[in-house]
Amino acid sequence: MAHRRLPLRWGGVFIGIAGVVALAIACSFLSPSEPVNPMLPSVQFPTWTPTRPASAQIGDSARRDLVIGLTLPEETLDPLRLPPDDLAARFVVDALFDRLMPPDPNDGRMTPGVVETWTVAADSQTITLTVRSGMTWHDGTPVTAKDVAFTIHAAISLTVNSPYFVQLAHVLSAQAISDSTVVVHLDEPSCPDLTRLGDLPLIPAHRWGGDARARATFERSPLGSGPLRFGSWGAGEVVLWANEAYWRGAPQIAEWRLRVLSPSQLREAWEAGELDVALLPRELALNPPPGWPIQWEPGLEYVGVFLNQKRLRLADTRLRQALALALDRSQLNQLALDGRGLPLGAPWLPALWAIAPAPTPPAFNRERAAALLDAAGWRDTDGDGWREHHGEPLLVRVKANGENPVRRDLAMLVAAAYRAVGVPAEVEILPYLSLADALFRRDFDVAIFGWPINLDPDQSWYWRSDQAQPRRGFNLTGWQDAQADALWQAGRSASACATAARQAVYQQLAAYLADQRPVDFLFALPIGVAIRPGLNGIALSPFAGVGPSLMGWHW
Repeated sequence: MAHRRLPLRWGGVFIGIAGVVALAIACSFLSPSEPVNPMLPSVQFPTWTPTRPASAQIGDSARRDLVIGLTLPEETLDPLRLPPDDLAARFVVDALFDRLMPPDPNDGRMTPGVVETWTVAADSQTITLTVRSGMTWHDGTPVTAKDVAFTIHAAISLTVNSPYFVQLAHVLSAQAISDSTVVVHLDEPSCPDLTRLGDLPLIPAHRWGGDARARATFERSPLGSGPLRFGSWGAGEVVLWANEAYWRGAPQIAEWRLRVLSPSQLREAWEAGELDVALLPRELALNPPPGWPIQWEPGLEYVGVFLNQKRLRLADTRLRQALALALDRSQLNQLALDGRGLPLGAPWLPALWAIAPAPTPPAFNRERAAALLDAAGWRDTDGDGWREHHGEPLLVRVKANGENPVRRDLAMLVAAAYRAVGVPAEVEILPYLSLADALFRRDFDVAIFGWPINLDPDQSWYWRSDQAQPRRGFNLTGWQDAQADALWQAGRSASACATAARQAVYQQLAAYLADQRPVDFLFALPIGVAIRPGLNGIALSPFAGVGPSLMGWHW
């Protein structure tokens, strides 16, 4: 396969498109509805554990069907088209398809799936995958290494336009050298590509096809190898059946009906009691029917205060630390997220295998914040109650997009917290696209914004110095640090992608980012699933959604 790097002109265009896609991840969330409790206890980091079974209602144990409400970001069942970071999309993919090396629900590390074992060469540019034997597609055709190689080639194809394309930027080729072995070649050492290969859903070489017409047919009537098999799709409802021949064993529920609804329709159907499960989109606030529990977990997205290094002398670490200490995170969490956000010390989920033990968030300390501001030259020299910088007036503009209630509320709260330590701050509310444009042009002081948290611990796209050029990279704050650059590179290119070596690197990075705070990391944003009482076995994982628990769902 030919080298697939794009020319610089097209690479810049593609990075811009990818930026908009990544930025769109952080959309609206739930509105605040509960009062602030000033005596909130310290926040404990949750870990993923299976849900304790509820008591079944009378008559439920006889049910063999299930109705699930969800909102798909695209009207397709093609797993290479659905975004890997959407809760509903992940469920659909995990129901119909198998992933090559799926993430562990507890800590996000890769586990055996379609690929039973994998090895990485010492130069971290050649990956050998061994495919599990005995697996079959829903039509009875055996799964082979040819399907794995075909899936990888489809994911990196420009014509397919899959969201996995950018994630697998360094994969050059995949070759099935036997019925059970695939060799993958990279154009440079890139351990993150191994993790991203693992999350790929397997597609059938004999059915998916290479032309647009075949793919269009597959989008509406897919063939997979997963625990559920496709039945029909009509009138907004997808019918799936248990795959009795599944290699992990058959699911306990025989018929699954997925109602594909808009957010407003999902709200109405759920509040009317028409659904057994509702996978909640980010922008939906719900009134649950009496007795219906909602599971909340931190998701793979965080919101934070982005601090422009080129404005207001924010390249001074003391200023960034002072502004972080000025925030009472318990109050912010309760007011903006109903207490459901997970406070972060660094831009990873604390349970991630690579960073444990995780840094703790900064403790609210207004006195320490004031002392650091004084030391950095932000002082009230004229006695008017507001700080200046060496006698020059200060004004910190906090930008956020108004369509997102969480970011809008956080902007108001953050500006108020800054004013409480004498920093003059005002809020500027913009349309989303205007905010995105300002961020990429580096036209802001501070901004309330969000980034995805990747399954792999590598986040070099967001932090490396070579990504700090306005309009050309994802390093939106312009933070440039040689020590961090060296660590990012060490994590990406660790020999044979050894887990222990990478973990040592990312633990250092987590501690360093927690101290330097080019972004004041606030919260991992919650994801939720609502469940009818009497339905047991559903467990929501921060790293993998609800799919891994599907086999155990039962009445």
